Amino acid sequence: MIKAILVDDEPMAMKRVKKMLQSTGLVLMKNMYTAPQKALQNLRQDDPEMAFLDIEMIGMTGLMLAQ
Repeated sequence: MIKAILVDDEPMAMKRVKKMLQSTGLVLMKNMYTAPQKALQNLRQDDPEMAFLDIEMIGMTGLMLAQ
């Protein structure tokens, strides 16, 4: 399984993406965040192999978070 985090400022969108990813049986969702700053703070603790990021979020874009 691939350890992943999900970051999206829209809770309903995040739930849909989580459901799709879990249905594959290939992704273990380590954590989900609605605030990109919180995801960044917990990055070492979560230790994800993959991150699913919303591109347009308030305060920090998904591309900024990826850097």
